[in-house]
Amino acid sequence: MNGIQNKKIAVFGICKSGTYISILLKKHGNSVYLSDISDKNIEEYGNILTEAGIDYETGNHNLEKIKKCDIAVVSPGIPESAEIMKFLRKTGMPVIGEIEAAYGYINKPVIAITGSNGKTTTTSLIGKLLNDLGYKALVCGNIGYSLSAALIDNLLYDYVVIETSSFQLDTIKNFKPFISIITNITPNHLDRYSSFDEYALSKKNIFMNQVNSDYAVLNAKDEATRKITGDILPEKIYFNCEDGLFCEHGFIKYKKNNIVEDIVNCGELQIFGSHNYENVMTAVAAVSIIDFNIPKIRESLKN
Repeated sequence: MNGIQNKKIAVFGICKSGTYISILLKKHGNSVYLSDISDKNIEEYGNILTEAGIDYETGNHNLEKIKKCDIAVVSPGIPESAEIMKFLRKTGMPVIGEIEAAYGYINKPVIAITGSNGKTTTTSLIGKLLNDLGYKALVCGNIGYSLSAALIDNLLYDYVVIETSSFQLDTIKNFKPFISIITNITPNHLDRYSSFDEYALSKKNIFMNQVNSDYAVLNAKDEATRKITGDILPEKIYFNCEDGLFCEHGFIKYKKNNIVEDIVNCGELQIFGSHNYENVMTAVAAVSIIDFNIPKIRESLKN
């Protein structure tokens, strides 16, 4: 672990991620000031923050207090066009997000999932498969259980499975998954990004710190994904591809080491539709890197 310690930190956004990253940072010896221009979430989080001893305020950003801080941690909901972001960029203060700030406190391998569609189902499937294989998976992130809250609540785990959004990936610096996944990339959040290409490149950030010994699970049929992943370093494993995971004659199959294995009969799954078969293929591709126990994987999928 190489988490932030003994720093003055300004956190922006009284929300799930902002609240729990503030608590996590304070737990590790940092001085935290949490600020939100709105007070809409204070009823939900105010008591939690008070109980944790977090210095916070709403309706205003205390710029003098912020200027004395070493690092800014911003909510993914705050766009670059926001006035506070312009102020932070002008000061030259390092600006990161909750995922990056919490990552330093993780002491086990990370599996990170992003994409325009299917990432929540895929994240849940990977967590279930790992748990059914006998590993303890910490399933969190954009799925609704923030990484910070998960790290506060859980001390023992084998893998951290994180659903990540493009907004969260925009503010990473050192975040380095062992396995990175892009389910697909379709036009989305174009109110936040200047173009589809810019949005796609934000997804590519998930690979930025990976090396040759890491892995990337990719959708072979997704043109936007293929376009941005030609030069990435991790070993690539494909789904929707006959040299990886594919669906044929009602079975999900995996060609691995030049041997084709039947993974599961699609008719025995509890989730239906080609999009969900893709989610299953994605999850199996990721989990097979860790433990390719086909009978256990098949039984877990059928349940």
